[in-house]
Amino acid sequence: FLGVGLRQWTWEETTHLRFQHDIVNGFYWGSQTLAEARRLSPEGASADTWPAFFRGYFGLYERVEREAYEKDYQLDYPPLRLLVMSVWAKHVRHKFPGVEDGTPDYVEPLLRLNLWCEALSAAAVFYLVRLWVRRASGATNSRWMHRIPLQTRGTICGFAAAAVAWLDPSLILDAHGWPQWDVWILPFYLFGVIAASRNRWFLCGCLLGAGAMLKGQLLLVAPFFLFWPL
Repeated sequence: FLGVGLRQWTWEETTHLRFQHDIVNGFYWGSQTLAEARRLSPEGASADTWPAFFRGYFGLYERVEREAYEKDYQLDYPPLRLLVMSVWAKHVRHKFPGVEDGTPDYVEPLLRLNLWCEALSAAAVFYLVRLWVRRASGATNSRWMHRIPLQTRGTICGFAAAAVAWLDPSLILDAHGWPQWDVWILPFYLFGVIAASRNRWFLCGCLLGAGAMLKGQLLLVAPFFLFWPL
């Protein structure tokens, strides 16, 4: 509860830090999906249905490619990120009819998504640290640590690491002060590491692929997993 309250306080007290351009840009492309849904809907049919929504979602990429000048597509959102922004825009326009931009008053759904990603990341850190502490239990010379039962030792270290991740000021400022969407890829990366630790390499690859479709920056650390087996 402390972490949730701290995030709410951060959002309310950091108005001067807002990166409004990214919020407006996300809302713009989400709205373009809805506009494409209306354009592709048969005459007299509702464009507010989910089938129409997905027609607009897939059709937007084709329209952008068709209208691009010298391959300047402007749309730099990978598929899952565009999907998130499109669902958000649909929610905002349903709740606030006539709104024309993604002003901070309407960002709450994205902040909740950030919160869930942070919570999942903290849970993944807990599990990952507990797993590796138990595996490396014989590699430490700490007399104090050897006095603690192995199961308890891993749990204590896991909780400590998760608390550091959950209350990390840089993470909170990035996700709730700026805000940005970098935290979306953290659970995919961390659970990918857990899958690799369990030799579940196919699952690891699926997680990395899904995360990259949210934020392409995840590919910057993907080579780490290529060198891991070596």
